[in-house]
Amino acid sequence: MQNDLITMTGGVGTAPDYRITKNGRARTRFRLASDVRRRTPEGEWETVSTSWYTVTCWGALARNVHASIEKGHRVLVHGRLRIDEYTDEQGATRLTPEINADAIGPDLTFVTARVERRGRDERPAEPGADGERGPAAEGWAESAPEGVDPSTGELVERAGAEPLLVGAGAPAAGEPPF
Repeated sequence: MQNDLITMTGGVGTAPDYRITKNGRARTRFRLASDVRRRTPEGEWETVSTSWYTVTCWGALARNVHASIEKGHRVLVHGRLRIDEYTDEQGATRLTPEINADAIGPDLTFVTARVERRGRDERPAEPGADGERGPAAEGWAESAPEGVDPSTGELVERAGAEPLLVGAGAPAAGEPPF
């Protein structure tokens, strides 16, 4: 077992699971997919391998991740990597990587973001009875910059406009975002 600091980028592969523990602590957990990609001689992008990590966060970070991050979003995760070893039903040794996150944020290579500072006593709304969540559901994304969907925070195409590229590593036309 190891306990090393790590910073990862990747796509959120599962809907974040938000819960309150028996002790009253907020916890959010999701799976993160991190791809190794390369260009083929024909100029096409291909995925060489995908590594999956379970990301767990606690307290205020858990509440803010729940209110902000959804499956499919590209994120940066910084935290402590732990690799657990176990034996499966067939007797094979397996490894499970988990990141206990200290910080999570959007990958600004692919999206724009507006930061909203909260006071220590302010908390994002708990999930509603109907399970609705996300920026628009939480009521803090009433307006968005041009070219950004206010309900998801994702970039949208604008008719007749040049593609909106964000960041130095923005993908070329026709290139997948990850």
